[in-house]
This record gives sequence, C-alpha cells and structure tokens, in this order.
Amino acid sequence: MTMRKTMTAAALCTVALGSLIAQPAFASTLIDPSPKTATTNNQVNAADLALTTINTERGYTVESTLSFPNGTAYGQIKVTAPQGMKVTATDWTEYIAPDGSYALMGKESDSWIAARKITFKVLESSTAGSTLTGGKIEVVKAGAVSKSLDFTATVKSAFASVSTPSFAQGLTGVSTVKFGRSAYGQLKFTAPTGTRITATNYSTCTISPDGLTALCGVNTDTWGADRTVTLTSDGTHIGTFNDGKVEAIYDGQVRDTHALGATITSNLIATDGVINAGEEGTATVKFTNNVNGRLQFIAPAGTKFKSINSTYCVISPDGTTADCGQQPNWGADKVMTFKIDTNAAPGTVYTGGIARVVDANGNPTTSTGFKITVGNKVAKPTVAVDHNVLSGTGIPGATVNVRNDANEIIGTKVVGTDSTWSITVPFQGTGNKTVNVSQTYGTGTSDTVLATINFGQGVQVTTPTNGSTVTTEKVTFTGTGTVGATIQVNGSTKNICTTTVGTNGTWSCESTVALINGP
Repeated sequence: MTMRKTMTAAALCTVALGSLIAQPAFASTLIDPSPKTATTNNQVNAADLALTTINTERGYTVESTLSFPNGTAYGQIKVTAPQGMKVTATDWTEYIAPDGSYALMGKESDSWIAARKITFKVLESSTAGSTLTGGKIEVVKAGAVSKSLDFTATVKSAFASVSTPSFAQGLTGVSTVKFGRSAYGQLKFTAPTGTRITATNYSTCTISPDGLTALCGVNTDTWGADRTVTLTSDGTHIGTFNDGKVEAIYDGQVRDTHALGATITSNLIATDGVINAGEEGTATVKFTNNVNGRLQFIAPAGTKFKSINSTYCVISPDGTTADCGQQPNWGADKVMTFKIDTNAAPGTVYTGGIARVVDANGNPTTSTGFKITVGNKVAKPTVAVDHNVLSGTGIPGATVNVRNDANEIIGTKVVGTDSTWSITVPFQGTGNKTVNVSQTYGTGTSDTVLATINFGQGVQVTTPTNGSTVTTEKVTFTGTGTVGATIQVNGSTKNICTTTVGTNGTWSCESTVALINGP
C-alpha cells in the first residue's frame, strides 16, 4: 500500500469548472485496501445510499456506517451534518470543514462500493430528546448530484434515572440522580409540588431562599457521578407529584431534563368531630411520626375551641385559634373540644379546621384539615312565657309547635333567620295550663319543653261598678281577663261592644249603641 500526494492545476483550484464541490489544494488521496471500483469516465446507474441510525448524547461522538446496498456509486461524497452536530472524522477523508459542518470523501473520479465509516459529534448546545434535521449525503459527479440521502439524528438524554423518595410531612426524603453519560453545563433542580429543597451533595449548589430551586456548577462543568437532592414537605400537599425537574443548562438554555418526583404522606391524621347542637364534643389529631416545630390550630369556621388536652396550648380570646409553642418532639394525640351552638341545624358541616406544625420561619412542615358536623339530634328550643305569648330561640328554618294536653297543635311558627320565634296561644280555659313546645327540622323533632300559661280566672268588670247608675248614652266598660280572650258586653236584646283582652290582662270597650240612663 502506498500513498501519493499530487499537485495539479485542478487541485489548486478551489472550485473545478462546472463542479459544485469545493476541492482543497494539496488534497491527499489515500489508497483504500477495501474493494473500490476503478475510475471510469461515465457515471453508471446511481446506487442507493443507506446510513445507520445516529443516536447519542450531547457532547458525545457516534460512528455511523454509510453503505451502497444496490451497487457502486460514482463520484465524490459530500457529508453534511445535521443542525446541532458536526462531522469529526471519516475513514476516507478528503476534507472536513473547520466547523465540522460538512466533509468531503474522495474525488469526483472515485467510485464506492464498500461501506464507509463517518463519525459525528452532537454539540453541547443541542437539546436532549430532539431530532436534529438537515443531514445529507450527496454523491457528486461532473458537478452534478447523482444521488442524495437526507438523514436525521436523535439526541439522547444523559440522565439514566431519578429516584422518587417517599416521606411523611415534617420529615425529609432523598432523590438520587444517575447519569447514563456525562451531562454538560449547569445542573438545576426544581422541587415537586408540596416540597422544598433543603440540601444537595455538591458544594457549589445554591438553593433559592424559598427552597423551590437549586442551581449547581457552571457552564463548563460535566456531571457523571450520582447527585442527590434532599426534599422536605412544605406542609401543603399529600400524594405523589412528578412536576419537579432536573435540568442540564448550557449557554443559559435548558438542554436536557428529567422529571423529579416525590410521594408525601400525611404526618398529621385528623378524626373529624360529630357533635349534636347544644352539646360538647371532640375532634382528634394524631402524629404518625414525631415532628419538631411550632404546633398551631385553627377552628373550623363557625366553631370555637373550648379546650385542648395540652398545657402548652393557649387558646385565643375569641376561641378561633390555638398556639401550642415550639417543641422538639410533637407526637402525642391532640384532642380538641368544641361546644356547638344550640341553634345549629342538624347536618351542618363546619369546614376550614387546620392543625399544622411550622418551622422557625413560619413555613408549614406538616398540616391537615378537619371539620365538625352537627349531629342529627334536634336541640330543644328555648321558651319564655309572657301571659299567653310564648317566645324564644331555635334553629333557623325549623318549625316550632305548641301542643295542648290533648296533643293538639294550638300554635306554630317557623324560626326566623335571626333564630327567634313568637307564638300567641289562644285561650285554653281559666287557670294555669301547661303546653308542650318542640321544634322540627328535616326529619327530626326535638324533645319537648314544658311551658305554663296562667289564663286567669275569667272576665272581671272594673267599670261601671256593680249597682252603679249610668247617666250617659255612651258608656266605657273596663275590666280584666285572660290575655287574648274575647270580651262581649251584651244587653238584653243586642251586643253593646266587643274587644279582646290585651297582653297586660286588661280590656276596655265603648258601647256602640245608646244606653238609657239608670241603674
């Protein structure tokens, strides 16, 4: 095998007459030991071209094989690299552009039948997961392209795997990043939903003040060793979240990425309370793991704390919050006691209760929500007696019924939105009468409240007095009686006047007909 270097007029020309392919001066022609058809003056049937798949990571080279499956190709071969790649070598190089954008193989007088090797490099500025286009193989003879093949390349991710840690709120979990090949540029971590970054195993990483991101290294760095990122819960979510990211950033642009996830379990588990109106009851919070921090409680809207089973816990004056202070190992169950308003409607659900532990900066590390449901038992209404008028409070929208001793309804009223009601009880006979008062809400009825009404001893006439003499045609009659009773003053042949006993137990009416003078 020999090598010869020629210097001809054609070689000295940068572009041969009628040729589209640049020809460098002092080009070296290598004698290839593999089968290669002798030069011919005429292009025969152009052969098909085939190129093996190109698939590698950023910054790495890959060798591809060019073959001629249907026979000999005649002319010079020009290889144009896809955008984001460059040609670094061939096994029959005539010329490679300084930027690697293309390469020339052989001369126009050459012919090809044996497979050839072409080496490409994916630029660090390419993006993993992308398809690089614009690659082309051309066979040129006498200045004309006789055969061409368009090809693409795929950029693989340098990330092999990123583990998903599972941890309880208030604790930490570690995710490990493994690389299949080295990654180029800076490394950036973005925390998944519900987590914050607390540490990495690389000294140059800068964690953002909010703990949501960490940026490591500089543009010229490469990453191949395992990298870890430590996550903690931000106390706002439980579940599995895969919206975090690990990214390789080169020249300020994201070039490679892999999802970063975490599974967060609750450290605080609440047992909601079911409490009947007018009664006391509890809700409980349990810790699955001991946790350090400041324990705080917020009562469900519409409720108030009555007590919490810890001497550390201080309930606010309005009863809506409680602060238990900083402790290194919260772990014992916390039982919260509530008193439900008497007029709370059965089935009412009070939501918005929160139990949480926060760190020294006030950031939640673990939290849970809880609620209080009013039980199905209907509370008794309150009842006040004023003569024959009953009034009180009840459940807004409930129906208050008053029944006599025969269990007959003698008065009914729907409780107003202000929780009040009032019923005037009709005359039930002289003396004290006991009535039953209850309220109905939905399908439930409260226990009864007993109320005693004094209907008095019947009607009494105050004026005119018995035996007195009437001297005017119009006479005013007054007296006392049972509140609400109807008073009729009758003559021998007709009604003189009619009125109703007032709430103060008195009555008064003026005659509607002229009366004759006399006793």
